[in-house]
Amino acid sequence: MITYANASTFTAPCTSCGTENNFLISNISTVARCRVCGFRMCPVNEPIDADPPCFERIVRSANVPVMAVLLDDGLGPCRNCEPDIYEIARQFAGRLIVTKIDVGVYAELTIPYRVETLPHFLILENGKRLLEHSGGVQRTDMETWLHAVCPQCTTTAKESGSGTQVATGLFKYVLRLFAPRRVSGKNRRDAVVNAA
Repeated sequence: MITYANASTFTAPCTSCGTENNFLISNISTVARCRVCGFRMCPVNEPIDADPPCFERIVRSANVPVMAVLLDDGLGPCRNCEPDIYEIARQFAGRLIVTKIDVGVYAELTIPYRVETLPHFLILENGKRLLEHSGGVQRTDMETWLHAVCPQCTTTAKESGSGTQVATGLFKYVLRLFAPRRVSGKNRRDAVVNAA
Protein backbone atom coordinates (compact mmCIF):
# COMPACT_ATOMS: atom_id res chain seq x y z
CA MET A 1 0.00 0.00 0.00
CA ILE A 2 1.37 3.39 -0.99
CA THR A 3 1.22 6.07 1.68
CA TYR A 4 2.24 9.72 1.68
CA ALA A 5 4.49 11.33 4.25
CA ASN A 6 3.79 14.82 2.86
CA ALA A 7 3.04 16.51 -0.46
CA SER A 8 6.51 15.78 -1.89
CA THR A 9 7.32 12.21 -0.72
CA PHE A 10 5.59 8.86 -0.57
CA THR A 11 6.36 5.46 0.90
CA ALA A 12 6.03 2.15 -0.95
CA PRO A 13 6.95 -1.40 0.11
CA CYS A 14 9.69 -3.38 -1.63
CA THR A 15 8.19 -6.22 -3.67
CA SER A 16 11.05 -8.51 -2.59
CA CYS A 17 11.60 -7.96 1.16
CA GLY A 18 8.61 -5.78 2.13
CA THR A 19 10.71 -2.90 3.54
CA GLU A 20 9.04 0.51 3.33
CA ASN A 21 11.04 2.83 1.04
CA ASN A 22 10.69 6.61 0.71
CA PHE A 23 10.55 8.19 -2.75
CA LEU A 24 10.19 11.71 -4.08
CA ILE A 25 6.99 12.28 -6.04
CA SER A 26 9.13 13.70 -8.87
CA ASN A 27 10.71 10.20 -9.20
CA ILE A 28 7.39 8.39 -9.02
CA SER A 29 7.73 6.57 -12.35
CA THR A 30 11.41 5.61 -12.22
CA VAL A 31 12.91 2.25 -11.35
CA ALA A 32 14.50 2.47 -7.89
CA ARG A 33 16.44 0.20 -5.55
CA CYS A 34 15.27 -0.99 -2.14
CA ARG A 35 17.38 0.56 0.62
CA VAL A 36 17.73 -2.81 2.43
CA CYS A 37 17.96 -5.62 -0.13
CA GLY A 38 18.89 -3.59 -3.23
CA PHE A 39 16.07 -5.14 -5.31
CA ARG A 40 15.21 -3.02 -8.36
CA MET A 41 11.55 -2.08 -8.24
CA CYS A 42 9.14 0.22 -9.94
CA PRO A 43 7.72 2.18 -7.00
CA VAL A 44 4.20 2.63 -8.36
CA ASN A 45 2.35 -0.31 -9.90
CA GLU A 46 -1.04 0.34 -8.32
CA PRO A 47 -3.46 3.28 -8.38
CA ILE A 48 -2.60 6.10 -6.00
CA ASP A 49 -5.38 7.33 -3.71
CA ALA A 50 -4.64 11.04 -3.93
CA ASP A 51 -5.98 14.14 -2.24
CA PRO A 52 -6.12 17.42 -4.24
CA PRO A 53 -2.66 18.79 -3.21
CA CYS A 54 -0.98 15.44 -3.87
CA PHE A 55 -2.80 15.06 -7.20
CA GLU A 56 -1.70 18.54 -8.35
CA ARG A 57 1.89 17.78 -7.33
CA ILE A 58 1.88 14.48 -9.25
CA VAL A 59 0.45 16.14 -12.38
CA ARG A 60 3.06 18.94 -12.23
CA SER A 61 6.12 16.78 -11.49
CA ALA A 62 5.43 13.49 -13.32
CA ASN A 63 7.70 12.70 -16.25
CA VAL A 64 5.11 10.27 -17.68
CA PRO A 65 1.39 10.69 -18.42
CA VAL A 66 -1.08 10.57 -15.54
CA MET A 67 -4.44 8.80 -15.76
CA ALA A 68 -6.76 10.28 -13.14
CA VAL A 69 -9.96 8.50 -12.25
CA LEU A 70 -12.48 10.57 -10.33
CA LEU A 71 -14.95 8.24 -8.67
CA ASP A 72 -17.18 7.60 -5.69
CA ASP A 73 -16.70 4.23 -4.00
CA GLY A 74 -20.41 4.09 -3.15
CA LEU A 75 -21.53 3.93 -6.79
CA GLY A 76 -21.85 0.66 -8.72
CA PRO A 77 -20.17 1.78 -11.99
CA CYS A 78 -17.17 3.04 -9.99
CA ARG A 79 -16.84 -0.24 -8.09
CA ASN A 80 -17.19 -2.22 -11.34
CA CYS A 81 -14.27 -0.47 -13.07
CA GLU A 82 -11.93 -0.60 -10.04
CA PRO A 83 -10.30 -4.01 -10.88
CA ASP A 84 -9.58 -2.76 -14.41
CA ILE A 85 -7.97 0.39 -13.01
CA TYR A 86 -5.64 -1.75 -10.86
CA GLU A 87 -4.77 -3.92 -13.87
CA ILE A 88 -3.96 -0.85 -16.01
CA ALA A 89 -1.67 0.46 -13.24
CA ARG A 90 0.20 -2.89 -13.15
CA GLN A 91 0.34 -3.24 -16.93
CA PHE A 92 1.70 0.26 -17.56
CA ALA A 93 3.94 0.57 -14.45
CA GLY A 94 6.83 2.91 -15.18
CA ARG A 95 5.09 4.35 -18.26
CA LEU A 96 1.93 5.74 -16.65
CA ILE A 97 0.83 6.92 -13.23
CA VAL A 98 -2.74 6.03 -12.27
CA THR A 99 -4.43 8.10 -9.57
CA LYS A 100 -7.83 7.64 -7.95
CA ILE A 101 -9.62 10.58 -6.41
CA ASP A 102 -12.72 9.98 -4.29
CA VAL A 103 -15.02 12.88 -5.16
CA GLY A 104 -17.26 11.90 -2.27
CA VAL A 105 -14.46 13.18 -0.02
CA TYR A 106 -12.81 15.74 -2.35
CA ALA A 107 -15.79 17.25 -4.17
CA GLU A 108 -13.81 20.42 -5.03
CA LEU A 109 -12.01 18.54 -7.84
CA THR A 110 -15.24 18.11 -9.78
CA ILE A 111 -15.47 21.87 -10.51
CA PRO A 112 -12.27 22.51 -12.56
CA TYR A 113 -12.77 19.31 -14.56
CA ARG A 114 -16.54 19.82 -15.02
CA VAL A 115 -17.39 16.32 -13.82
CA GLU A 116 -21.04 15.40 -14.36
CA THR A 117 -20.94 11.59 -14.53
CA LEU A 118 -18.89 9.14 -12.49
CA PRO A 119 -16.45 7.56 -12.99
CA HIS A 120 -14.67 10.35 -14.85
CA PHE A 121 -11.38 9.55 -16.59
CA LEU A 122 -8.66 12.09 -17.43
CA ILE A 123 -5.35 11.47 -19.15
CA LEU A 124 -2.95 14.33 -18.48
CA GLU A 125 0.60 15.01 -19.60
CA ASN A 126 2.61 18.03 -18.45
CA GLY A 127 -0.60 19.47 -16.98
CA LYS A 128 -2.49 19.32 -20.31
CA ARG A 129 -5.59 17.21 -20.81
CA LEU A 130 -5.03 14.69 -23.57
CA LEU A 131 -8.29 12.81 -23.12
CA GLU A 132 -11.42 12.96 -21.01
CA HIS A 133 -14.26 10.45 -20.66
CA SER A 134 -17.27 10.15 -18.35
CA GLY A 135 -18.94 6.86 -17.51
CA GLY A 136 -17.90 3.29 -16.88
CA VAL A 137 -15.59 1.53 -19.33
CA GLN A 138 -13.68 -1.73 -19.60
CA ARG A 139 -9.92 -2.27 -19.54
CA THR A 140 -9.70 -2.71 -23.32
CA ASP A 141 -11.18 0.78 -23.80
CA MET A 142 -8.62 2.26 -21.40
CA GLU A 143 -5.79 0.49 -23.25
CA THR A 144 -7.07 1.88 -26.56
CA TRP A 145 -7.07 5.44 -25.16
CA LEU A 146 -3.56 5.08 -23.80
CA HIS A 147 -2.16 3.70 -27.05
CA ALA A 148 -3.89 6.49 -29.00
CA VAL A 149 -2.79 9.51 -26.95
CA CYS A 150 0.43 8.42 -25.16
CA PRO A 151 3.29 7.26 -27.40
CA GLN A 152 5.35 6.07 -24.41
CA CYS A 153 2.49 3.76 -23.37
CA THR A 154 2.90 1.77 -26.59
CA THR A 155 6.46 0.68 -25.73
CA THR A 156 7.00 -2.71 -24.19
CA ALA A 157 7.93 -3.24 -20.56
CA LYS A 158 11.48 -4.18 -21.64
CA GLU A 159 11.96 -0.88 -23.50
CA SER A 160 10.58 1.19 -20.64
CA GLY A 161 12.67 -0.49 -17.92
CA SER A 162 9.70 -1.26 -15.70
CA GLY A 163 9.86 -3.37 -12.58
CA THR A 164 8.10 -6.26 -14.34
CA GLN A 165 10.99 -6.74 -16.77
CA VAL A 166 13.54 -6.42 -13.96
CA ALA A 167 11.76 -9.08 -11.90
CA THR A 168 11.51 -11.40 -14.93
CA GLY A 169 15.24 -11.00 -15.62
CA LEU A 170 16.09 -11.75 -11.99
CA PHE A 171 13.89 -14.88 -12.06
CA LYS A 172 15.66 -16.16 -15.20
CA TYR A 173 19.06 -15.50 -13.60
CA VAL A 174 18.12 -17.47 -10.47
CA LEU A 175 16.87 -20.37 -12.62
CA ARG A 176 20.21 -20.48 -14.43
CA LEU A 177 22.10 -20.57 -11.13
CA PHE A 178 20.25 -23.63 -9.88
CA ALA A 179 19.66 -25.44 -13.17
CA PRO A 180 21.37 -28.84 -13.53
CA ARG A 181 24.55 -28.60 -15.61
CA ARG A 182 24.77 -30.65 -18.79
CA VAL A 183 27.92 -32.63 -19.34
CA SER A 184 28.68 -34.00 -22.79
CA GLY A 185 31.15 -36.33 -24.55
CA LYS A 186 34.27 -37.50 -22.73
CA ASN A 187 33.53 -35.18 -19.81
CA ARG A 188 30.28 -37.08 -19.18
CA ARG A 189 32.16 -40.31 -18.50
CA ASP A 190 34.60 -38.48 -16.25
CA ALA A 191 31.72 -36.88 -14.36
CA VAL A 192 30.01 -40.26 -13.87
CA VAL A 193 33.27 -41.91 -12.71
CA ASN A 194 34.05 -39.04 -10.35
CA ALA A 195 30.49 -39.10 -8.96
CA ALA A 196 30.76 -42.81 -8.10
